[in-house]
Amino acid sequence: MTLDLLTLPRLGALRARGEGWQARYLVDRAHNVLLDHLVTGGLVAVLLWIVTTGLVLAIGTARARAAPTTAEFVVRTGALGTIVAHVVESQVGIVTPMPLVLFWVAAALCTLPPWSELRERSAAPVPRRAWWLRVGAPVAVAVLLVAWLETSWLFGSVAYAEGVLSVIAGHLDDAYQKFQRSRSLAPWLALPGEAMAETALRMAGRESDPSRRLDVLRDADRTLGALRGKVTGATYWRLSAQVAFAEVRSGDSSKVGASLEAFDQAARFRPGNAQLLAQWAWALLEARDPVRARATAVQAVNAAGEGRDAWLGWAILARAARELGDEAAAREASSRARGLAPAEARRILDALIP
Repeated sequence: MTLDLLTLPRLGALRARGEGWQARYLVDRAHNVLLDHLVTGGLVAVLLWIVTTGLVLAIGTARARAAPTTAEFVVRTGALGTIVAHVVESQVGIVTPMPLVLFWVAAALCTLPPWSELRERSAAPVPRRAWWLRVGAPVAVAVLLVAWLETSWLFGSVAYAEGVLSVIAGHLDDAYQKFQRSRSLAPWLALPGEAMAETALRMAGRESDPSRRLDVLRDADRTLGALRGKVTGATYWRLSAQVAFAEVRSGDSSKVGASLEAFDQAARFRPGNAQLLAQWAWALLEARDPVRARATAVQAVNAAGEGRDAWLGWAILARAARELGDEAAAREASSRARGLAPAEARRILDALIP
C-alpha cells in the first residue's frame, strides 16, 4: 500500500496470509459504533450518540403511540424498526454512508410533528420570497460549505498521496512540497504537518551543509510548533524530540531542554520502544547527564533484545559507562555495538565511541 512507509511507524502492521495471497492490514475500524466514537471523539462523542439515539427512539415511540390514524402509526412504527435495526447492526459492523442516510431519514419520520399539524401548516399561505429566504438561502450556503470542505479534503488527500509516493521514490524535496500543499488545503489535519516534519528530518540527514541542515530542521520545528495544542500523540512527541535533538547535533545547544522534555513525553506513549529510548539516552549524554543516560540505554538494549537495532543503545551505554569511569562495562558495550551496527552506521558509531 502506498501509505505503508509513513503509517507503519505510527500504527504498526498486522499480516495475513493464505494460499496464493498475502496482505497487510494497516488500519481497521472497531466494528462497533460506540468504540468508533470513543476512539475518534472521546467520551463526549459517545454520550452525544447515546443521547441523540435515545431521544429519537423516545420521541418516535411517544408519537407512534399518539398517532390518530392507522397510516401514521404504521409509518412511524416502521421507521422505529429501521432505527432499532440500524443500532443493532452498528454494534457489530461498520457504519457506511448509505445506512446512515437511511437512519436519519427514519429519524425524521419518527420525530415529525403529528400529520394533522403538518396539514394545517401546509394549508397556510407562505409568501414566495419568505420561502426562498427560509429554505433556499440556508441550503445554498450549506451546499457551498460542504463543496468547499470536500474539495479541499480531496485535493489535500491527493497531494498527501503524491507526497508519500515521492518519499518512496526518494524525492524528498518534491515530497516536502506536496505535504506542504496538503497541509495548506487541510490545515485542520495533523497528518500532513507530521509528514512534513518527518520528511524534513530525512532531508536534514542528507544535507552536507551545516547551516542549510539547521534551516531545514528549524522549518520542521516551526511546523510542529503550529501543531501543538491540536495533537499530542506519540508521533507528535517523537518527531518533536527527534527534530529538537537534530538541532542540538547541528549546533543549536539551546534545544537540549526541549528535546529532553519531548523524549520524556514520547516515552510515556511508547515506553518499550528501543529506538526511542536509545535516542533519549543520547540526548541525555548531550545534556551532560551520563547517569540517566546509562540507565535509559540499559532500558533500550533490554527492549531491543538480540536484534540488530540494539547497536545504538549499546553505543550510548558504552559512552556513558566510559564517562562514569567503568571501563570494563564500556569495553563490553562497545564490542556489542560494533558487532551489531550496520555499515552505514559506522560514522556515527566512531563519533560516539572512538
